[in-house]
Amino acid sequence: MWVNLGFRENVNELLFLGFARGGVNIAIDPVYAPIVTDTGGSAPTDLIFDGSSAMVSASFTRWNEESYARLADHGAKSTDARRRGAGVLGRVGTIMGMATAAFQLLVIFPYAFQKNPPGGNRPAAILNPYASMPVGYRFPQAVLDRDGLPARGARPAHLDLTFRCLRQTKRELLAKPLPFPAENEDLYLLYDHNVDAIRGNLPD
Repeated sequence: MWVNLGFRENVNELLFLGFARGGVNIAIDPVYAPIVTDTGGSAPTDLIFDGSSAMVSASFTRWNEESYARLADHGAKSTDARRRGAGVLGRVGTIMGMATAAFQLLVIFPYAFQKNPPGGNRPAAILNPYASMPVGYRFPQAVLDRDGLPARGARPAHLDLTFRCLRQTKRELLAKPLPFPAENEDLYLLYDHNVDAIRGNLPD
C-alpha cells in the first residue's frame, strides 16, 4: 500500500506504507435516502441515491514507520511539519480535502501481475484466477480514520489501520460556466484503478 501526500498541489510525494497481512478490506458504502408517501405510510416506497464513500482497512506486519507517523498526525496539512499526538492550535475545524489534509491512498494487488503459466488452450481465468483482477485501487481523497497498535512491545508487531475515503470534487469542472458538467463528465471521483503514479515501483 502506498500514499501520496502531495496530490492537491499536483506534486507527487509518494510514500510506501507497508505490506498488509491477508490482503486489504475494501468496503464501498453507497448512501440512500428514503422516499415516503402519504398513501404508502412511513415505510419507504423508494430510495434516492445520495452519494457514496468507502472504508479501507488492513493489518500490516511490515510497514514504514515514517510514513505511518505522517499519517498519524491527524488534521495536518500536506505541508505541515509532522507532530503525531500533539494538539496543534488551528487543527480543530480543518476541512480535510479543501485544506490539503487528506491524501491519495493506493492499494496494489500484487497477484494481478502474475504471468499465466503454460497450459495449452485452457482459459486464462483458469490458468491465472487473478487475470481479471484490476492492478489496484486509487482513492483520491482519504484520511486515517483509526490506527491500532495491538500488543505493542509484547508480541510480533503489527499495525491495524482503517481509512475513510471520500469523493473528490473535480474543481476544474466546478469552475466552468453554467450549465455544468456535461452528462458524460464525472464531477466526483470516489475511486478508480489508475496506479500509474507508482508504475516504476511495481513488478513487471
